[in-house]
Amino acid sequence: MLPLELVSIENEVPKTTSLVVAKFFGKRHSDVLRAVSKLDCSEDFSQRNFALADYIDEQGKPRTMLSMTKDGFIFLVMGFTGKQAARLKETYINEFNRMS
Repeated sequence: MLPLELVSIENEVPKTTSLVVAKFFGKRHSDVLRAVSKLDCSEDFSQRNFALADYIDEQGKPRTMLSMTKDGFIFLVMGFTGKQAARLKETYINEFNRMS
């Protein structure tokens, strides 16, 4: 998965999910959910950028995930470390520079 494949468009708004983030970074989904819950952002930012959503797991059971905006995603993953995190940060910076 490439960093740019982390984001999809929903109703013309770029978004991703906690499941996609967990897969990309090789983390347990529960660890990503925990990381979001521990973010030191304002309640207003959290409400605007993270939303509960449901999905059906591999066993056919309903589970909870988070849908997140681009801002929520960046706030979360800029605190991650490791090769995948470094790769994503570099891609993000390069894309930002390309657009300016």
